Amino acid sequence: MTLIVFEIFTQSLVLGDTFSKGLYFRSATVVKKAKAIAKQNNWKKLARINLPLAQYSQMYGCVDLHNLFHFLKLRQDPHAQYEIRVYADALLQLIQPIVPVAVKAYEDYILNSVTLTGKDIEALKDALRSVDESLFFGSAIGSAANTVFSNKREKDEFLAKIQRLKHI
Repeated sequence: MTLIVFEIFTQSLVLGDTFSKGLYFRSATVVKKAKAIAKQNNWKKLARINLPLAQYSQMYGCVDLHNLFHFLKLRQDPHAQYEIRVYADALLQLIQPIVPVAVKAYEDYILNSVTLTGKDIEALKDALRSVDESLFFGSAIGSAANTVFSNKREKDEFLAKIQRLKHI
């Protein structure tokens, strides 16, 4: 099988556009014949016997946003296979015009978020011990929060997280 595919690929490279046109012509001819048989005898199942699988396969799916975003989170991870990431990016672009607010929330709160482990927090605390605590946790964090967050609730949640980090 691999040898045949390689030979076809090699021929397409050698023959160039002519090979692609030949494949298209053969495919179009088979499709026309299948449609004619299906119309003539109403034998849809028999008419598609000579068609390649891609010619008559269709896929339908239903998914809610919660599960779709979970699927996308896993597939858009940098550790995911490249083709899977491309597929996930295409899905995200597909739903973006349909649910723009939900996609924006997904990007803000899931895709571009970071989860810290206990060891991450410990390392962060060790690094912050060398910084003047009142300066860092006071004015620096407060002014950054005022700049980044336009929503008071989000700002308050952020400052509560910083306080939690401070006392862990």
